[in-house]
Amino acid sequence: MESITLQLTGADRFAKEEDHLYRYLGMSVEKGHCFQEDPATAAVLYRAALKGGDTYAGYLLGTLYEEGLGVAQDWNTAKHLYYLAAQDHHPEAMLALGLLFEKLDQPETAYLWYRRSAAQGDQDAIFHCGLCLHRGHGTDRDYAAAFHHFKYLANNGHPEGAYYAGVYYQDGIFVPQDYGKAMKHYTIGTEADHAPSWNQVGVLYEKGLGVEPDAAKALECFCTAANLGSSTACTNAAWLYESGAAGEEPDLDKAVQFYRRAASAGEPNAIQQLDRLGIPWDAADEVPEETGKPILKVLK
Repeated sequence: MESITLQLTGADRFAKEEDHLYRYLGMSVEKGHCFQEDPATAAVLYRAALKGGDTYAGYLLGTLYEEGLGVAQDWNTAKHLYYLAAQDHHPEAMLALGLLFEKLDQPETAYLWYRRSAAQGDQDAIFHCGLCLHRGHGTDRDYAAAFHHFKYLANNGHPEGAYYAGVYYQDGIFVPQDYGKAMKHYTIGTEADHAPSWNQVGVLYEKGLGVEPDAAKALECFCTAANLGSSTACTNAAWLYESGAAGEEPDLDKAVQFYRRAASAGEPNAIQQLDRLGIPWDAADEVPEETGKPILKVLK
């Protein structure tokens, strides 16, 4: 692990006096804002800010070490830097520790850090707490507590939390089954271009759950979700194209494009469908731009 010191040089004291100038410069350089994107230079600036006592800059430096951006990848150094920032009560660093401990297959420790970050109001940490409670991962499974986490997030516009609240309403987990409330919560996600939410809205339209069955709207939703990266939605769209269930003539070429894209992402059902059709799936196909339907009219 790289040695991280907190000794101040004259330049470092200048950074501290100038309100974390090095950190802000580092963020601009790392993300390519006003400067050419350069994570290696960002790491130098974050390190200088850290030496000036800016532990949030240390957290940012830790993210570079975790991902190996501009520096040699080193999870131990990343963890040390996150600890420094967490000791200064930065919730982002606590969340980062939770995510890192997940990678290290230490779910109980991950959940502990998620809770600490959530206690300071970090919405992504609240989401991960809910996910742990939902799955019984790192803690006992507790659907009631998980739902309350997701519902709180939905009320605050968090798309992933709203999606899971929608799943609870759709499947009747802990709460009475209510497709209308499921749709309402999924719509929070669609407004943020959350791909799984678009896919689930498509499922509701395809199956007529809480709405009139409408395969054409379902296809629009599946195509939108596919273009946002959902491999499940690719498979769903492929089936509608293959079957012609959306009111169009069956289109095997488009179906195969969607199946192959899903299969290249490891979607088991898509692989099975291509095997059924006798079509190889070892290369990724992009979904053509014209498959993206106008998304705003779908939910009107």
